[in-house]
Amino acid sequence: MFQCQMDHVVRCEEVRGVDGGSNIPAGRSGHRIVCIAGDIYVLGGYIQLPTGLEVVGEVWAYNILAGRWRQLAIPNCPFQLALSASALAVGKRIIIHGGSGIPFGANVNNSLMEIDVVTERCAEYACNPKDGETKNIPQKTYGHSLTYAHLTGHKPPGCGDMLFKVGGALGVPYTNIVSAFSFDTGTWETLFGCDGANSEEKFAPRYRHDAIFWKDELYIIGGTNSEGSLPFWPMPVFHVRERSWRNITFSGSCPAPLRCPCSVHFNHVVYTTGGISDATGALNDLVYAFDLESLVFYTVGTQPLPTFFHDLTVVSEVSALIPAPFGSRCLDLYAPTALGLGSRSLNASRSADEDFMFISCLKS
Repeated sequence: MFQCQMDHVVRCEEVRGVDGGSNIPAGRSGHRIVCIAGDIYVLGGYIQLPTGLEVVGEVWAYNILAGRWRQLAIPNCPFQLALSASALAVGKRIIIHGGSGIPFGANVNNSLMEIDVVTERCAEYACNPKDGETKNIPQKTYGHSLTYAHLTGHKPPGCGDMLFKVGGALGVPYTNIVSAFSFDTGTWETLFGCDGANSEEKFAPRYRHDAIFWKDELYIIGGTNSEGSLPFWPMPVFHVRERSWRNITFSGSCPAPLRCPCSVHFNHVVYTTGGISDATGALNDLVYAFDLESLVFYTVGTQPLPTFFHDLTVVSEVSALIPAPFGSRCLDLYAPTALGLGSRSLNASRSADEDFMFISCLKS
């Protein structure tokens, strides 16, 4: 585990957990992670088992203070197509949508599942389209982004707790559709992309991107499609109320496009780690920062174990990344710390305004 403080300079250091013997998760890639109340939850993935690589819908929890892993026993959980799904935390719940089995795209999930980490029970939401219109049913995809937001004020698209789904893959085809799920109504609505090729001029189809919600807009970070990896800027920005696109650029030198990096959002800054270069095949060991207020781009540090097809998550002052390096699948845990806040042990008390990032990967 590496601890990193987040600011305009990042330093990473390893934080090792207590040896749990055989009670630790196997190495993996294509998984998702979320962090809730001091626990980092690892969900599914392409898992390195003694019998070979398998897609398994298991859920593990790593307690940051105790430094120990445990596997959740969730009865009758439908989370099986667990490769490149999307997951996020809402309160004490983990929300999961989409995902694929092997081979990629042969079987793709379209369900929206909820795991209560307190009761360790799983529930499934019906896929109900708004107004009963089939055009509002979200496509079955993997590698899409799923972003939570609480909207207030006037409609459309509505108020209250919302999920926004952007893009994804359906096997060979990629999509640019933006859909919204309302927890208030329990229905899905398509916000953009129903007009097919005409919409691609405004927003290119992609998967393995990130979508950051900030001030009623979704900022789309990177992504890949059949033509290769997409540039970091001009960065597409979607206004969820107006259902319109704009593009922004940043000052600084634009980094080369990357396949399968991961991003996390702290206040007005997006931090991006990992990924693999289309041009050279090299893994990216740099940590990038995109300031959404000043529109300035920074390179803020390096990652000790450069990876791709990993995941990155935030909970309160903590974020976590689980990479998958070349040649093996892993789950070591790292935490980035911003210089200027001062280095601390994970067991020390932390003030509410401190931002930390955790990076983890499972070694096979």
